[in-house]
Amino acid sequence: MSSRTHRLASLALFAFALLVAAPTATAQTPKVEKDWTDVSHEGFRFKSLTKYKQVPTGSGFPDELVSRFESEAQLLFIFAVEQIASLSGAEEDEAKEDDEPRERRKRQRRFEVFPVLERQPFLKGLGSLEGEATFEETLKIDGLRVRHQRFQWEVEDAALDGTDRTKVQPRTLEIFTYPLKHAEIYLVYTVVKDEFDKKWERTILKSAKSFEQVERVAQKEIDVSGLDFDSQLAWAEQEASKTDGWRAIGTDSKRFVLLVHNDDKRFLKALVKRLEVSRDIYEKDFPPPPSFDAVSIVRVCKDRAEFQSFGGVGGGTAGYFSPSSAELVLFDAKDVDRNTTFAVASHEAFHQYCHFLFNESEAHRWFDEGHGDYYGGLKVQGKRGKITPKMPAGLDRVGVIRMMVRTGQYKPVWEHLNYSHREWQTQGPMSESWGGVACYSQSWSIVYMLRQGMLGKLGKSHWEDEWADIIPNYVTTLSQGFSDAYAEILKEREEAAAEAGEELSEKDRKINRFMLDPRQKDEIWEKAIAASWGKVDMDLFTEKWLAFVEKGI
Repeated sequence: MSSRTHRLASLALFAFALLVAAPTATAQTPKVEKDWTDVSHEGFRFKSLTKYKQVPTGSGFPDELVSRFESEAQLLFIFAVEQIASLSGAEEDEAKEDDEPRERRKRQRRFEVFPVLERQPFLKGLGSLEGEATFEETLKIDGLRVRHQRFQWEVEDAALDGTDRTKVQPRTLEIFTYPLKHAEIYLVYTVVKDEFDKKWERTILKSAKSFEQVERVAQKEIDVSGLDFDSQLAWAEQEASKTDGWRAIGTDSKRFVLLVHNDDKRFLKALVKRLEVSRDIYEKDFPPPPSFDAVSIVRVCKDRAEFQSFGGVGGGTAGYFSPSSAELVLFDAKDVDRNTTFAVASHEAFHQYCHFLFNESEAHRWFDEGHGDYYGGLKVQGKRGKITPKMPAGLDRVGVIRMMVRTGQYKPVWEHLNYSHREWQTQGPMSESWGGVACYSQSWSIVYMLRQGMLGKLGKSHWEDEWADIIPNYVTTLSQGFSDAYAEILKEREEAAAEAGEELSEKDRKINRFMLDPRQKDEIWEKAIAASWGKVDMDLFTEKWLAFVEKGI
């Protein structure tokens, strides 16, 4: 429904030194790899640096970014810029027919590498250039006239886990631009300025000079809009081929496609089983229409370090679902507790299921995260699952909500239900003292109570029969509200296209929640709350909810 990460009760549990943080001691200068890094889909290969690990680009990165590598505080980015500045009339026709790289480059849109770098999760904060390039030369590499520039770039170092760090970290950027026939290729080496010396300079230059053109193997255009199994698997296989060590796996049920950088067969088998059982329960609680066949992409990183690098997330995150890419991203937390990975998988897979089922609508946090944690308590028993109130250490909700109730640090239920995302995330002192999970704990307890009551497992002291309609009425009203809003936007676009004598493209027909005016979303939310909680006696509900937390769980 919206981009979300799963927070742990103790942020220290998953603390990890950021790869771009300034090292305490001078790092050893890497050497040039003996083996080639193949980037055949862009028509070249080169030799990277030892100790550099290739990381997939992931969602949220600009289209120009082809690949990226990391080693301690150093980074290497590869960009391919194919855009041509807009032309008109005969010039455009001539540009399409002209394959001469020199002429093509004259028409190419000027590429500013710095704004693109500033958007990388690893280089958060304000960046600035100290004037123009401090060094520039033209090199002859593999028959190409390559432009080599050096910049000094200042980056405000901001820790990804939210730690306040304002240190400005100067970096040296070594940028090599290769004019290929179809695109300009940029190799951008970034090194902490204090570490950049003659040895670094020679090593980077040797790597850049290893650049060789190869036959370009163009990527297939794969239509994944239908979310069917075959297209999702084909896309995942193509995506995996771009980064060493990754592969795609389709499940027998054809409901999931895994992109994995993990060779632990037992773990992957257990993870698939967990996902399948979770999906069965989602479909029972939120029945899909007969035509529903959305296939979920689940990316499994090699370890915690790669997971944090891929997603640009901090140490308090154990998994997340990204609406922009529709991917669920995980790693195996076996060094702490693998059950954490399984619990987070069920939590985030619920967000992914709702993303498809409810047409990318956006729910209140109490519903979204409360249900995520509800399913996080799933215990797999054979081919079936049982929902329990227990989750692994660090994800405990029972103890937190009981402490909140006993100390009076919970929020009034009506306020909690109506919070905006920001208000929900920062609701009170317990949120800080319990690692940011107070909001999750209160939402979980409300959803757990509603679900237990709907299953007929609560007596009169904790339940009123009419409360069984709260969740169904909320979902129906919310989904219909977003569908109507999408239809309104589509109608406006169709009318505008008709007036211009044009046909609306398939791309322009795709509407999602990010295109809505915030006021439209607020109106939809208000109607959903009114239809579900509007007739509930909140004093009575609060009384029975407090009793449920104390003795009913």
